Amino acid sequence: MDNSLSSSFNLLFSVAWASNYEYFLPNDDNRAADGIRLRERFESETSIGLPFLNHCRMLEFLIALAIRLNEATYDHTNPDQVGHWFWVLIENVGIENNGEGYDISYTYEIERVFDRINRREYNRDGSGGGLFPIAHTNKDQRDIEIWYQMMNYLRENL
Repeated sequence: MDNSLSSSFNLLFSVAWASNYEYFLPNDDNRAADGIRLRERFESETSIGLPFLNHCRMLEFLIALAIRLNEATYDHTNPDQVGHWFWVLIENVGIENNGEGYDISYTYEIERVFDRINRREYNRDGSGGGLFPIAHTNKDQRDIEIWYQMMNYLRENL
């Protein structure tokens, strides 16, 4: 990977690390807890101590959610699909990469995407920036906890 592309991914990850994952629906705190457990696992396995953080970071949330997706769709012939699922989530929420990566001018747009996720300011079917857009639903995805949005998405797309 060339240095410009690598640094552009660093920009995406830096913005995701700087952004909190916030929730207001019951049980979405479980997704935040997944992210915090991921941080604790990282600290334990690497002996790298991170600064004390009160909140789950958006980066932790997205990686932990990708891990959950990998677990839910586990395939013993191709067991590690966490990276694939992470990029599916990034694409679903509308963070676009034109093949040249992300540049600093895109920072504000990425922040807006993360804010939209937290505020659930996407369409009722999850399109327009939701993590799990689905075509066939009679329920407003903005009112459903992330876990069930994920299950609906997998049911429709697998």
